[in-house]
Amino acid sequence: MTVHKGFGAIGVFVWIATLAAGYAAHAMEFPADVPTAVVHSQDFAGVHGLPNPWQVSLGTWHADGQTYDSVVAARAAVTTIFEYQTFDFGGPSTTDTLPWPEYTLAARLRNQQSGAAALAGLVYSYVDPSNYSEVAFSATGVAYLRRMFRGEMQTLAAATYAGGGPRVWFVAALTRAGNSVSVSVNGVPVFTEAEQFGGGGQVGLSTYNTTAKFNKVEITFPFGQQPFTETFSDGIANDFFSPEGTFVVSNGTYVDTAVHKIGTAYPPVAFAQGSQGVYSYTVRVRMLNPYGGAGNLVGILFDQLSETNYHEVVFLPTGFVQIRHVNGSTIDVVKSVPYPVPRNAWFQVTMDLGAGVTVNINGNHVFTEQVPLLTGKPEALALITHWTPGRFDDFKFGYDPPVRDVVQTFNSPLGSNEVQSGTWNTQGGTLNNVSAGIADIALPGLIGASNDYSFKGRLLNQYGASGNLVGLVFSYRSPEDYFEAVFSPTGQAYLNLVIEGTRYRLASGAHAVPKNVAFDVEIIRKGTTATVIVNGKPMFQNVQVGQLGGGVLGVVSHWAKGRWDNLVTKEVL
Repeated sequence: MTVHKGFGAIGVFVWIATLAAGYAAHAMEFPADVPTAVVHSQDFAGVHGLPNPWQVSLGTWHADGQTYDSVVAARAAVTTIFEYQTFDFGGPSTTDTLPWPEYTLAARLRNQQSGAAALAGLVYSYVDPSNYSEVAFSATGVAYLRRMFRGEMQTLAAATYAGGGPRVWFVAALTRAGNSVSVSVNGVPVFTEAEQFGGGGQVGLSTYNTTAKFNKVEITFPFGQQPFTETFSDGIANDFFSPEGTFVVSNGTYVDTAVHKIGTAYPPVAFAQGSQGVYSYTVRVRMLNPYGGAGNLVGILFDQLSETNYHEVVFLPTGFVQIRHVNGSTIDVVKSVPYPVPRNAWFQVTMDLGAGVTVNINGNHVFTEQVPLLTGKPEALALITHWTPGRFDDFKFGYDPPVRDVVQTFNSPLGSNEVQSGTWNTQGGTLNNVSAGIADIALPGLIGASNDYSFKGRLLNQYGASGNLVGLVFSYRSPEDYFEAVFSPTGQAYLNLVIEGTRYRLASGAHAVPKNVAFDVEIIRKGTTATVIVNGKPMFQNVQVGQLGGGVLGVVSHWAKGRWDNLVTKEVL
């Protein structure tokens, strides 16, 4: 079974790259995003009154310098964007309705009141106050897909969601693709491909019987090759192509049924030119080699000039991982690293083609090697076998590279921009906070991470009161947006979210580490969840943290002098 994210069937030109670049990411924002064109990105900081390009259809709205607010708890309040950037052969222009049939509207919402009738949401297909569609979220955790048709509100579907509530910031995203609508809250699906016909119109925000705050409104649409996952669980290798005709799906895996010099299977990746071209990517796939000889190989072909001239990463059951340049009958081993690759057992491979070729096995970094591509940029990708009936499963193509394998022991000073607040040094071979401020944060190494990683370190709190906290930070984007796992010397542990400058407690627990005693903390992020482990024992498990995606990893201190050492990051499966 293949799971695709929406592929924009839109003619996209070079202007998209310029348009997307016009909405520069924040300095600390992790840039590993799906190829999208950002056609509107707005955070309302410093804006007062009615922001451009918004209009008020119902209710009372204004920006307060930080957020865009519905300020009167009216029966219905609606505001929409009345101008959208588009393109024709004469150059960029604007239109008063959304011109793309596939798009995602996302925003942060905060419902200021409680009760089932207090709703805040996202509006789409807006024509006038009597005709529009929306997803509306109650403060009690119920979401509604609704349509206002000729002045009558119709509820089309309802579902529960988590992460909202009175005066709690959450992130909602609505994706329109074809004749369906999908909605997520904090990255967790709420409605998936709900059938809805029609389209066009405008997009915006709405409230009912409540006041609410909104921020970071964004409209994007996909272009170029989108991420996808193929699990082969439905018995079909959707759009995979095997020139030799020997790959088949068997028992939910993809198998080369022949034992021959070379067998290849190309996944459906469009290496297009121009603004839609693929210039870097990450592949994750499971492999099994049933044979044990030095010439029995499974791997990934990642660069190809011709049928007989290509680069490959191959895994030898005799205990080596190699990058090879194959040119006819000549094989040049570019890189060879001893690594215990199992025979007749599944192993997980991550290959990132970006700043070099990075290979991980079962989450462990094997090497990163600079390999000049034969065609200058990626032009091919295939699963490959040599003299073995290799098996493959759970193929994932995307753009989220694994977190860098790093061990930081602080034998040198921090680098530029690594201190966000407070006073820090690395005397004595540890990272030390010496200011004991309200929220002192350092980001050693400026290590960005999206999902599926482990971040751990050794911590020590020199102070003894309950408000003296030390901890680790993840998904750091700014002083207003990050997660933290923090610990007091009196036995309290907290997992907190800071979003829009407001701190929310997601989980709390107890530990037994006093002041001036070192302890180990590990944060494991998998998708939209995080697990926190203290001295080898789980403290918080699978807490939803989808409010923020990728960001930078770091350390934090609240009103305490603390020490940190042996900060380690790695990919997890």
